[in-house]
Formats: sequence, structure tokens, C-alpha cells
Amino acid sequence: MGLKARAGMVTLLLLVGAAACGDDDADGTAGAGPANGPGGAKPGNAGGGESSDGDACSLLEVQEIEAEFGDRGAVADGEVLGFSCSWEVGDVADEGYGAVAVTSALGNPSAEQALAEIHEISSNQVEVDGIGDQAFLGSDSLWFRSGDQVLSVSGSFITEVDGMQEKLTSLAQHMLDRL
Repeated sequence: MGLKARAGMVTLLLLVGAAACGDDDADGTAGAGPANGPGGAKPGNAGGGESSDGDACSLLEVQEIEAEFGDRGAVADGEVLGFSCSWEVGDVADEGYGAVAVTSALGNPSAEQALAEIHEISSNQVEVDGIGDQAFLGSDSLWFRSGDQVLSVSGSFITEVDGMQEKLTSLAQHMLDRL
């Protein structure tokens, strides 16, 4: 994974990781966050596919990413990174190289607060209608909430991608269809 794509993934992991830690549940027990409950990412589902078990790689299919970014090169199978999944697009030696990443904080009891905090620190935000309960685009990442789930889909490429918002919105809709 290229330096820019890897830096974007680290930022996503830190933001959602902090949000997923959240507050304890009303009964005083720790919430079922991505690492310790039914929303936890499970290594092994590298290709993506239909699933509701919380594996971030299950939220998108390689073919869906190819439909949006295939003109930049072949899309590799997803790689689980904690509660995120990343698909490399193109060849690292090519100008069009980059990555598409999905981050999920499934079952986060403070999802609305977490999304508000992410919204507050993101730059160049654009509200996006029609995706989940609340959504915004900031710095080539589309963050959205559906019930108690905070998700993001991002594209990090060496060169600018025309129509990034539309591409990410399309991928986000596929993700919502799988929840």
C-alpha cells in the first residue's frame, strides 16, 4: 500500500477506534465494540461478500469497487486491518495507484456522538443526503451513520479522482444494503 493510502488508513483507524471505545453501556458494562463483540472484524474474509457479522471486508465486493475505480487498474482482494478493510487499486508503480478503505464501528452505543466528533475535526465537509441517518464527505472519505453503526468509505489515490463523491456514495449504498 502506498504512503498516502497507508496514512489515510492510519487516520481512519485512529478516529473510529477512539469512537468505538465510547462510553460504557447503561448497565455499566463495556459496550460490544468492534474488537470485543458481535461487531468485531474477523480475519479471513479477504474478498468481500454478503455478511452481517461485522467483518468490514464483507461490506463491499471487489466487483463493486471495480465498477467505480476499475479504470485506475485491477482491484486486489480486501485486506483486514483491525475493524477496517482495504482494497488496493492499480499497480504501485502506476500514477493511478491507490486504495479504497472501509471502516466500521458496528454496534457502537455512542454512534451519533462519535460521528459528530469526526465531523467536527474533518476539513472541507459536505453534507450528503440519502445515505443512512446522517452522512458527510470530508477529505475523500464519506462518513455515515445508520442506527448505532458508524461507517466510512474512502478513496486515497496518488492522482485526483474525478467524481469521487459520486463513487463513494455508490459504494456507501452497497454497504448499507448489506447491513
